[in-house]
Amino acid sequence: PLTVTGAARRRAALPVAGTLLTAAALTAARRPDRLLAAFADATGSDPAVRADPANRALAEETARRFRATPVAVLARSAARALRADPLALAARPAQPTLVLVGEEDRVGPPDEAAAVARALPHGRLLVLPRCGHFPFVERPLDTLDALVRHLRGAPPPSTIPL
Repeated sequence: PLTVTGAARRRAALPVAGTLLTAAALTAARRPDRLLAAFADATGSDPAVRADPANRALAEETARRFRATPVAVLARSAARALRADPLALAARPAQPTLVLVGEEDRVGPPDEAAAVARALPHGRLLVLPRCGHFPFVERPLDTLDALVRHLRGAPPPSTIPL
């Protein structure tokens, strides 16, 4: 997310300490209760998404895999990502690109998604209402429809009905 700026990006950019500081933050975040709470916090306001047993199972499996991945691997990856300039990277693709974001996404909010879409040479933005950070979980049919339209070269609908 573009909101990870300032001190967090400067710390991550430190040659060795950046990865170590990122590892310390990831170690604290790996607790199962924190991972499941983060998943719930990242979803939108639709209570059915959080109550769905399949989504709970997905969150638990994701948390299990996250905990199974060595912290050093996660830390190197996160530190590398934090050192990158996402808007500069967005200028690279020549093909049409769909930026799909949930209206209630607090991890990568719509205004950040819009900045990325504007930075893309052929970027299009679609904001899904009543959706958080996981459109493919929270609004799977709308996400699939938008992707199919995009891949066929048709513009996504300007609005998605609730």
